[in-house]
Amino acid sequence: MKIAEVSELLDISADTLRYYERIGLIPKIHRDKSGNRDYTELNCKWIKFIKCMRNAGMPIEILIEYVTLLQEGEHTAGIRKELLLEQREHLQDKIDELQQMLSYLNGKIDMIIDGGQVNIGLESTIVDFTEDVPVVLRPGYISLEMLQETLGEVRMDKGLIKPDSKVHPKAPGMKYRHYAPKADLAIVEGPTERVIAEIEKRALAAQENGQTVGIIATDETKSRYSHGIIKSIGSREQEETIAHHLYEVLREFDSCNVSAIYSEAFFTPRMGQAIMNRLLKAAGHKIINVEEEEK
Repeated sequence: MKIAEVSELLDISADTLRYYERIGLIPKIHRDKSGNRDYTELNCKWIKFIKCMRNAGMPIEILIEYVTLLQEGEHTAGIRKELLLEQREHLQDKIDELQQMLSYLNGKIDMIIDGGQVNIGLESTIVDFTEDVPVVLRPGYISLEMLQETLGEVRMDKGLIKPDSKVHPKAPGMKYRHYAPKADLAIVEGPTERVIAEIEKRALAAQENGQTVGIIATDETKSRYSHGIIKSIGSREQEETIAHHLYEVLREFDSCNVSAIYSEAFFTPRMGQAIMNRLLKAAGHKIINVEEEEK
């Protein structure tokens, strides 16, 4: 049996088979007249054993020692048995540990309630009432304007307004790049036509360099782009759809192997502040202002 056949049969790469033979895990394989390896049924059984032991966690050094002892003859049977007994003990300890972890997880799973898909898609608004004037620590579906209509004077946490200053947000979830995709994300803001043109220009430049970028557009602008991988995040007419799909779109780009992601800005009337807050966190506050780019 040729090496390619053994590789497919036992699900081990040809390179691994050669490596195992080179370091002594597999006895030297007989070669045919053309110099190609010719595996026998006994060779395949031996490789299965090696694969089994490696999957069980047996170190290569121990396996090599075992193989060496086996080739020395029957007088090494006692030593070989001790090696296997020792490895069996290690494996049993590992199984016991995994069983404990499984029991722990089983106890946690029943405590998680699946309420189905959420309608909004963003975390809730957090308001601090410990000061004279209520402070929004995390913007959400309930906007600053909605709070002001009910409570009167309400202000935003300074750490949200000035992300680059030494003033840090009070809410832990607002301090870090939560939900950041693998690729660098930048938000492009400005007049719609200029934003589309700027993103198109950058996507074309990336394509000419053999790269692909991701573009976060809306239902209204998706057809305006012709380069890169374009995903609609929702409709500006229904801003809830943008909030609902925000994290989903970011995660989808993780599997697209893009070199960068460019997103339109979303200063929508009611939820725009919350949406942009999450996008800015994911982008590490990287903003491309098209009007400043043209200066």
